[in-house]
Amino acid sequence: MTVSQRVKGDSPFTRWTVALGCLVSTTVEGGIWYSLGIFFNPLAETFDWSRAETSATNTSFMLSFAIAGFVLSRFADRYGPRVTMVGAAVLSGAGLALSGAVTELYQLILAYILLGIGLGPTFVVPTATIQRWFVKRRGAMLGMVISGVGLGAFIYAPIVNLFISLYGWRLAFVIVAVISGMGLLVAAVTISHGPEKKGLKPYGWEECDVTAANQLARPYREFAFQEALSTGVFWWLLLAIVMGQMPLLFLSVHIVPYATDQGVSRAATAGAVGLLGILSVAGRLTMGVAADRLGWKRSFILANYASAVAVMALLAIRTPATLYLTVGAYGFFYGTRMPPLAGLAGYFFGTRSLGSLLGLLIGVGNFMGAFAPLIAGLLFDRLGSYQTIIILSALSFTAGGFILHFIHPPRQPRGATGIPNP
Repeated sequence: MTVSQRVKGDSPFTRWTVALGCLVSTTVEGGIWYSLGIFFNPLAETFDWSRAETSATNTSFMLSFAIAGFVLSRFADRYGPRVTMVGAAVLSGAGLALSGAVTELYQLILAYILLGIGLGPTFVVPTATIQRWFVKRRGAMLGMVISGVGLGAFIYAPIVNLFISLYGWRLAFVIVAVISGMGLLVAAVTISHGPEKKGLKPYGWEECDVTAANQLARPYREFAFQEALSTGVFWWLLLAIVMGQMPLLFLSVHIVPYATDQGVSRAATAGAVGLLGILSVAGRLTMGVAADRLGWKRSFILANYASAVAVMALLAIRTPATLYLTVGAYGFFYGTRMPPLAGLAGYFFGTRSLGSLLGLLIGVGNFMGAFAPLIAGLLFDRLGSYQTIIILSALSFTAGGFILHFIHPPRQPRGATGIPNP
């Protein structure tokens, strides 16, 4: 640490404690999100549900997750993240535990809605919080926190598959509920809203490089929530995010049944989900560091196009080897989308209302994307194949990247009340 960084109240321990809490939160979120796909086949087999009926439960989860992500991120911006994360621990744990006791389709839908409400803030709150604590190396830190999603998939997927094999899906839900609830309580204790609340400054606030690709000390001003919504840039960015979230959410639910339809064993498929998770960690970390040099926009464009190519490669799955190769490639490249997705919002609009803005951007993206698994299930029941759906997913990623070419930093609205960036 340089002399210029040794300001009054500067505390590396506090910064890294907050970062750890953010990482734990996204790890739990990603673990639960991807483990629901592993429960897909056991639930369908137990109750003799069609692909569309089973997909409807995941759609209910994603819709409630999307709405709660926006509402609770607004709450966290106003009252701080700690009480929000405590609520997340309680509600998500209850939703998972109740999922293990269902006997009817509507009961699982209600349990998944409760789970979605609980998990709603577990991604947007950490990704907004970490950007408040770091100016220098913001891309790398954001990449680290978002990598928790893939890390969670890597950790949860084989463990959940083992629990289902040993104890059945009902008890597996309860075990996951206990583990996840405890993890989110740890996150609640360690996450803090921002350094100003503790009399501190963001890391690197005095020596930010104005020539860096992301221009973190840019001449733009902080946007209030309503001011950001008044810009056309916000809505184009939202459209680009929606186009990427739809294929992402389709694959998060249907990758397991798709692979088993190709003759790959359930155990091998669960292993592939874990591989997807860990390689998405590599993608997030790689792009988090690279975005500090390439810039958020260019990084986001490249990530969307690469994801489109990787999705098309999934059509080659026939054996465990091709499964691991193609799913691993998809995991890496879709992982590269997440840091620039969150970072671009912070670059355009500042951190003043970033939690609320990310909650709306990602919430609407997830809300629209939540229908993708259900539509895919209906198409599969009609066509008997995922091929058309995979091709449409690749086109959707491509469209998201194309839109980003025409997005530029917004100008400060006339009469705005925003404050200058630190």
